[in-house]
Amino acid sequence: MVQGGLGVKNGKIAKIGSLAGSAKEVIDVGGQAVCPGFIDLHDHSDLTILANREADSKVHMGVSTTVFASCGSGAAPLSEKMKEDVLREAPFLKEAGVEVDWTTMEEYLARLEAGGLSINVAPLVGFGSVREYVMGTDMRAPTKAELRAMKKEVAQTMKAGCRGISMGLRYEPQSYAATEEVIELSKVAAGYGGFYTSHIRDEGDRGDPLAAVEEIISIGREADIPVNISHFKVLSKRFWGLALTSLTPSPIHPGDPCRTSQPPSREPPEYPLCT
Repeated sequence: MVQGGLGVKNGKIAKIGSLAGSAKEVIDVGGQAVCPGFIDLHDHSDLTILANREADSKVHMGVSTTVFASCGSGAAPLSEKMKEDVLREAPFLKEAGVEVDWTTMEEYLARLEAGGLSINVAPLVGFGSVREYVMGTDMRAPTKAELRAMKKEVAQTMKAGCRGISMGLRYEPQSYAATEEVIELSKVAAGYGGFYTSHIRDEGDRGDPLAAVEEIISIGREADIPVNISHFKVLSKRFWGLALTSLTPSPIHPGDPCRTSQPPSREPPEYPLCT
């Protein structure tokens, strides 16, 4: 931590340390910390932010940029059936006078911009939303035509402004997808410079949490896309001893472009992540 003054010019930090001269405005922040706004990399407020554009809870925590959709479930694209589900599961939208009248990601992002927001948003396209939009919640592999349609949808969302693709391989209907399907869609996002973030398929209660971590790393490698692992944890008590093992680079491949998101603990392990 650096102690001293902070000079801002034209909206940018110009100098840190001992400052001399005059300024248009001087703010005394003695005894406090000054830092850039935080980025919330895992957020589910893509619907709530339409009802609370001030995003008070984010601002109070110092978050200036939020990233959603997370775990593959997002606000777009939406079929008519999905719109009905949104209204049923998010009654606060109707209470706030928000009409779910968009279908595409481009239309949804236009709605976000039209009303103004107090923070920045880095949107992601949700795999679960795309899969349900194209093929419903069927427990099966997509046909060739359906896979092409999903890839086209991902491409359209990236062109609309999405920064990557979000997945929740633990949740239906995403859990019905084979690794190869996920790789194909991730390749599309990679082609637009996006990144891939995913909730692991198995937290230990299904028998093999390390394989779930390895699956996500392999997806990143095969699709040539940066990876963030969400909900990086071991749920089942019988696998608790594997938590530190899964954080070390040895079981995976050193150099893989990967970061993890995990709940904070009292004593974070001093182990390198797979970077």
